[in-house]
Amino acid sequence: MAAIIFSQIPNGFDLAAVPLNHASNAIGLAFWFRSYSQIHSDSVGHRRRKIQLYGFGLRYNIDQWLPLFPVNVAVHFMTQKMNFISKDDKDIFNASGTAYGVEVSKKLLS
Repeated sequence: MAAIIFSQIPNGFDLAAVPLNHASNAIGLAFWFRSYSQIHSDSVGHRRRKIQLYGFGLRYNIDQWLPLFPVNVAVHFMTQKMNFISKDDKDIFNASGTAYGVEVSKKLLS
């Protein structure tokens, strides 16, 4: 029977898989802002490699300024960074991402 492979890491890392669970939260702030954050730091595998992940974001509802506008509108900005570090504190790889955009929604049923 063949093994099922869910994901693979490219050759050179000597790992079968890298599990990554992290906590994320969102907090409603004053003046229709919402703050997002996430953080994770852990050692993985028998060779004690380290994974660090952190990020933050901000979302603002602009439909408060448009009282008769038929849809809800919000804008957001979010960014995150991940580092994968060897046991002797050398970078194996770094990744980062940034997202920004507009969210539009409409409630269909009351």
